Amino acid sequence: MRDKELRDLELWKTLLTTAFVFLFLHIRLDTEKIEREQANLESKGLGVLNDSFALSWIKRDRYGQIAVGS
Repeated sequence: MRDKELRDLELWKTLLTTAFVFLFLHIRLDTEKIEREQANLESKGLGVLNDSFALSWIKRDRYGQIAVGS
């Protein structure tokens, strides 16, 4: 009976370790994906901001002022 309990405990420990490794890898991959998406969104945001400034300067040069809200 003692040997069976030890084998069951070892099996349980192996399964638990495998589950934690899988969980850790899955979380790490998700985190890396989120970091890539965040960097991409930040880059797009800077592009939009740059375009907005450029269009504002073009409008200012063309009309002599920047009309807020139009």
